[in-house]
Amino acid sequence: MINNEVAVLLLAGGQSRRLGGGDKCLRSLEKEIILDKILQKILPQNKSIILNANGDPDRFSKYSFPIIQDTMDGYLGPLVGILSGMEWVRKNQKNKKYIVSIATDTPFFPYNLVEKLYSTAIARPEKIICASWQGRKNPVFAIWPISLSHDLRKDILSGSRKIDSWTYKYGVYAINFISPNDPFFNINTPEDLKLANEMVGGRK
Repeated sequence: MINNEVAVLLLAGGQSRRLGGGDKCLRSLEKEIILDKILQKILPQNKSIILNANGDPDRFSKYSFPIIQDTMDGYLGPLVGILSGMEWVRKNQKNKKYIVSIATDTPFFPYNLVEKLYSTAIARPEKIICASWQGRKNPVFAIWPISLSHDLRKDILSGSRKIDSWTYKYGVYAINFISPNDPFFNINTPEDLKLANEMVGGRK
């Protein structure tokens, strides 16, 4: 059922300025590509994957899933990436009801993320469901009804940019994931990448 109704959207559309440019998800973490680490977690849960990445798609040529660019110019942030994923799925995978968004600079997210978001969405269809840790919501890691795509496009065109502000109008239910370390730690800077390597070494 989860494969039939859900597509997983990997968000890699940013410019990575604080890390010196390029794709954060193609950086190495303990001698393995971050994107490959992420796929190892997702594929056992769901094989319907799309990647939101701007620029030349050939740099992802080794991967077989669709590469989609933002449907609005200007690197306007993850809300546009989510919209782009919604609209692509609505057009190309008409059986899908949801997308699960995952940031590709956050390699430590829980192994059961997709399953838990989906099961909660079924139980609470009136809400947008996002992940949290120690009471801190992380709306980039969320499940989105594709039926909201028309409203999202309209609001982005009206100036909406922040995920928190946009989801507030629909109501957000947060699922708390229990972990001794922040599973949603994201890599933004060279210092973050160094720390992430230390975290991987400490978890072995």
